[in-house]
Amino acid sequence: MKKVSSVLVTLVLAAGGVAVASSTADAAGSVSATAAYWAASDSRPAVQALSKTDRSKLQSEIDQQLAATRGGVQISANEVSYNGGDPIVALPLPGSATAPASSAQALKQQGATPTQVQQLTQSPDSLATDWHNCPAGAADNRWYCFYEDADFLGKRLQWNYEHCYDKVYFNNYGFENRTSGWVNTGVLTVRAFDTSSPLGPALLLWTEPAYTMASYIGDYTNDKADYFTACK
Repeated sequence: MKKVSSVLVTLVLAAGGVAVASSTADAAGSVSATAAYWAASDSRPAVQALSKTDRSKLQSEIDQQLAATRGGVQISANEVSYNGGDPIVALPLPGSATAPASSAQALKQQGATPTQVQQLTQSPDSLATDWHNCPAGAADNRWYCFYEDADFLGKRLQWNYEHCYDKVYFNNYGFENRTSGWVNTGVLTVRAFDTSSPLGPALLLWTEPAYTMASYIGDYTNDKADYFTACK
């Protein structure tokens, strides 16, 4: 959504959710039962470092994501899964503008092997390419992500499946007309469309070739994407 800068880089590739009822925070400085649960079960250092107030704030944002969409299940302190991991929405932690690297639960839901989970959770920066926390596993298990704000900031909507013959609508996940940047770590070609164009039923906004990223999609296409396809 928010514009920061613009760059398009083409890169060559280097060599079960737990449903917990939502609840709002208690008084300031306290933490809700749901937030306390995820604070205890989400072992990522950045999550463990959150204060009680920040944990409650993050849970409130998760509750809003769940209330605004259908079929979502919270799987970590900052992630909501749809359709068993197709896709996952990741929220920035309080005090940060960037959504952190995926939790182990998110990676498992999207098909990562135990080895890939270990690599991506313990050494997310070990790959030659910086994919801005859009997971990049082995050649047969790579993701594509949409970002709410430019420079890969804000909420991250991540996928790991082909959608060649079906249109995937962003409004099902609270992302309609909200994309400002993207990352495509794999071999699929992703195409985003605007359905409100006066020129026809749908207007192609941008195409994501394999192994590419864009920190800002441009003023003309910013915050206009309604649906996408992803196909080999």
